[in-house]
Amino acid sequence: SHAAGSAAAAPQAPAAAVPLRAAAAVRVLSVQAGTDDVGEAEERRSRTVWILLAVALLGAGAFHGWRWWTREQAIAELRTLPGAPDGMMLLPSAPGTPKTLIPVKGPPDRTQVEKFKAQQSLVGNEVTELQGGGLVVAPRPEPRPEVERRSP
Repeated sequence: SHAAGSAAAAPQAPAAAVPLRAAAAVRVLSVQAGTDDVGEAEERRSRTVWILLAVALLGAGAFHGWRWWTREQAIAELRTLPGAPDGMMLLPSAPGTPKTLIPVKGPPDRTQVEKFKAQQSLVGNEVTELQGGGLVVAPRPEPRPEVERRSP
């Protein structure tokens, strides 16, 4: 019985080992099929990324250029006083009240401000400078006549 059991067990062990050897014998040494397709796909993908980047940059440049142009047009249409320094906007005010000019593009040019002050002085206006470059134009106050006081 012992011999019959070992005889029955012996043929089963080599049968199980055969499929393991067959599986171990299969190896992939190299894969070359489709490598050209991968290279072309990678190149196409790279080209697409660069084209999308260029389109995005052109779109951003066009948008910012349009915003700059419309801002310049809006500034050109703002009301101002004759002879006022470049880039100064006249704020709305009631008739007979001082007129206020504020800079739209940064501080005004000093030579233009001095020229504007001299011009307004000739017309009878007084120009006061505000912090930040603003200008207030108001009629020069008329001097009050001296009233003589009587002593008791």
